[in-house]
Amino acid sequence: MKTTQQCEDAASTLGRSIRLLTNRPNSIKMNFVALTFQGKLERRRRRAAKPYAEGINSCTPATPTDGTGKIEIIHPPDDPTENIEVHYHGGALIPHVSLQLIFWGNAWTQPSTTPTSGQVIAAVQSILAGPYMSRLLQYGIGTGNLRGAITVLSDAPNPFSKDDWHNLIWDLIDQGTFPEPDEPDGRNLYMIIPPPGVGFTDSGTCGAHGFPGDYDFPADYDVAWGGFVLNDGNLDTITTSLSHELVEACTDPEDDGWTIKGRSSPSSEICDVCEQTTGRVNGVMVQGYWSVHHNACIIPLAPPQNRWQISCINKTPRSDRFHSIKEVGGIDANGSPFRFPRDAVIGMIKQGHSFFVVGPDGSTSEVGVFIHFPPGHEVEGLEFIATSPDQSRQDNLLSLPECA
Repeated sequence: MKTTQQCEDAASTLGRSIRLLTNRPNSIKMNFVALTFQGKLERRRRRAAKPYAEGINSCTPATPTDGTGKIEIIHPPDDPTENIEVHYHGGALIPHVSLQLIFWGNAWTQPSTTPTSGQVIAAVQSILAGPYMSRLLQYGIGTGNLRGAITVLSDAPNPFSKDDWHNLIWDLIDQGTFPEPDEPDGRNLYMIIPPPGVGFTDSGTCGAHGFPGDYDFPADYDVAWGGFVLNDGNLDTITTSLSHELVEACTDPEDDGWTIKGRSSPSSEICDVCEQTTGRVNGVMVQGYWSVHHNACIIPLAPPQNRWQISCINKTPRSDRFHSIKEVGGIDANGSPFRFPRDAVIGMIKQGHSFFVVGPDGSTSEVGVFIHFPPGHEVEGLEFIATSPDQSRQDNLLSLPECA
C-alpha cells in the first residue's frame, strides 16, 4: 500500500476527488466519506501474470418461467444439444461471499432515478437471504451476506471501460474506504451499478466480473474481486444480471475455479449456459445456473432440506485406505438427485446439515467428520467423512455402490 505522502503527492498531481455517500441497509449508520485521491499512478499487472479474462453477461432477453407451486425451476440449457461437463481447476472460490454494492454516479441521489438504490439493496438482500444460492453447495459455496452499500457521487465515464471500473475499486481501497484484500475484512466482492443511461465500451455486455490487480513497489501484488451490471432503469434487469455475476464470481472468481469443459472465457462459467432460464425467487427476478446434480439449469425456490440420505459413493481405489471418498450421491427428500464432493459434505455438516446411510437391515448410520494424521500431516491432520461407530462390522459408506 502506498505511503500517506505518496497518496498526497498523487492527489495533488491529479487535482481531483471522489465524494462518497455510504448508504447501508438495515439500520447500519449512514456515513459521509470524502476522498482526495483518484486514478492511482502506475497501476499495472504483475509481469508474467496469467492472462486476464473476465466473465461476461450478455444482454439476451429471456422470458421468465412461472414457478408457482414449485420448489425449484428446472430448465434445459440454452443449447439443449450441448453435453455439459463442469470441471474444477483447483483455484479460488468464494465459499461465503461478503458482497459490497457500489452505486456509481450522482444520479443515484436524485428521487427521480428508478429503480432507487434502496430498491436494489432490498432485492439483493432477498437474493442472499433466500434459497436462490442453496444449490451452489455442490460447488462448495454456502451462504453470504450484504456487507454494505456506498454511493460514489462522481459520475462514471459514459461509456466506461474495463480499466475504469477496475480503477474505481482500487481507488476506493487505496483511500481506505475499503481494506486491502489481504487485510482483515478485505476479502469482499465489489459489485458496481451505474445509473440508467450509462453504458460499457463493449456493446452487448450487460455485466462482467473479474479480479483486477494492483501492484505496489517493490513486491506487493493483490487482486480484488469485483464486477458490474448495467442499468436500463428496470429492477428485473439489474437483479437478473447481478444474480448471474454473483453466482459466477463465487464459483470462479479468478478464472481457475468451476468452468464448463470445452468452452473458453468469457462464456465458460455455470451461468453462461443458462441465460434463457429466469424466474422469480421471493418476487425478485434471477437467472438460473447449471446444476450437475440435476444435469439442467436450476433456480431454487424453496429452502433446501438439511438431511440427506447417501446411497452411492465415488472412491478410487476402493480398497486403499489412504484414498478418501471423492463424492457422495443419493436422492433428496424432494425426489431430486444430489451429488456432492467430499469437501462440500464436510462443509455442510459443519453448517448443521446431516447425512446418513441406511443399511440392508433398515438401520440408520449417521455420517460425521473425522480427522486422521497421515505422514506429512502430523500437526494439522486431514478431515474425512465416515459413519459414526455402530455395532456393524461392515463399513457402511464403503458398502454402497459407485455413483453412476
